[in-house]
Amino acid sequence: MMTIDRRTVCFGGLLTALLLVTALGGGCRRDATSDEAAAEEATFTTGALSLPVAPGLAVAAGRWARTYHDLYPKATLTVRTIAPRDAVIGLLKGTIPAALLNRELLTDEQGQLAQVTEKTGRQLDLKLIAYDAVVVLLHPSDARLDSGLSLTDLGRAAATDGSATGALVLLPAGNTAAATEVRRRFLGGIERPLPAYAAVCTTATQMIAEVGRRPGSVGFIELSTLRVALGDTSGARQDALADISPLVRVAKVRPDSVGAPSVRPTPADVLTGLYPLRLPVYLYTTAPTPSLARGLSSFLLSQPGRKHVLDVGLVPTAQPQRVIRLGDGGK
Repeated sequence: MMTIDRRTVCFGGLLTALLLVTALGGGCRRDATSDEAAAEEATFTTGALSLPVAPGLAVAAGRWARTYHDLYPKATLTVRTIAPRDAVIGLLKGTIPAALLNRELLTDEQGQLAQVTEKTGRQLDLKLIAYDAVVVLLHPSDARLDSGLSLTDLGRAAATDGSATGALVLLPAGNTAAATEVRRRFLGGIERPLPAYAAVCTTATQMIAEVGRRPGSVGFIELSTLRVALGDTSGARQDALADISPLVRVAKVRPDSVGAPSVRPTPADVLTGLYPLRLPVYLYTTAPTPSLARGLSSFLLSQPGRKHVLDVGLVPTAQPQRVIRLGDGGK
């Protein structure tokens, strides 16, 4: 069975708070002796850890690793990209102690985990760090921008061969979470070859250009990748997602449930789950959890750490939001 680590971590941006984090659930230990505290300080703020990360999180993880090293110079986090599938295999085999991935375990991976747990007792702990999302890009002339698209509409669009008119389904290159999610939901599964009318783009700029010159095309890209590419990670332009470029528009998406509003992936709607193409960012670990991994997650979930989550285009798991909706949910 997959377990999710829900331990409460007290972290106020001060080193002393980190020293009180324990491996036991139930909050913060307050009766540690100075020797015990010193020992925990060493485990959380010194040493080295190689952290495999999903390709779409490489920029984010690299910045977090540098920030953590600046705070604690004796702590070294080395980030390396890895295909999410390979990361999960390594976690299950016990050859990888921690990995940062922006997707859930797939169905077959859950089955493999159940088998491993039954045979060895090994389990995975998941610490929810942030949220990402799959953004849908359309040409400015696309009529679907007015009403938005349901998930069924997106599935139909992804399964339609529009190559005769130059329209394509565009995905990010590599094993990104956006590509995996679209292939899993709309293109028959990740093991199935891409259809001839689908193409991959190596950068956000290339995808914007391709959608812009091919009316009828649909582009899928991660929110974090898009915002970093546009230099908009502060959230200041979150209400202007519809107008990110003269070449494309961000489509509104809604779940298939009756009456659900169509929304763009603003931080508020990603956080609440109202935007249906949300991607969780998890720190996966095996027991015993590497101390530096625990320290990094504690920092990123703290109040000062959330700013660093926003700075890379991701949505913190908790933040103050003010949501005002007018009319039909905001066009």
